[in-house]
Amino acid sequence: MSFTIEGGVKKVYACNDCGWCQIEKHFVSSGDGLNCTLCNGAAEQIEEIQPSTGMSNFKYRELLERLEEDAAGVGAATVANIEQHFEEGDNFRDAAEAGYREMEFDDLIAVDGVGQASAKEIALTIADEEGWEDGAIFEFNR
Repeated sequence: MSFTIEGGVKKVYACNDCGWCQIEKHFVSSGDGLNCTLCNGAAEQIEEIQPSTGMSNFKYRELLERLEEDAAGVGAATVANIEQHFEEGDNFRDAAEAGYREMEFDDLIAVDGVGQASAKEIALTIADEEGWEDGAIFEFNR
């Protein structure tokens, strides 16, 4: 499971009695530590999660779904190839942004089944989703 943490380090605690796990703010403070809000058992810190700096897997999936729905010439097979080619959502977004802003499509064209026209559609669709404006891609006629 993957998720994005925003707003600082989150400390995860677990109850020693019932096993309930949650971030620190969901436990009750006692004189010598934290207690479970479910059973009042003692809790101990089991994890410390750092804030995410990259794109979450959920956001990556959303972008890929948007491609399949909205980008002309991009179907399920192309999306599967994109997923296989780009291990990280940030790498995919960077490739789309390079296409949109600089008309540099090499990273997108490297995906099996993606040509110049599909790479352009991918860049335009991701740009629309991400809210990018004034890309060099508008030198093309859409």
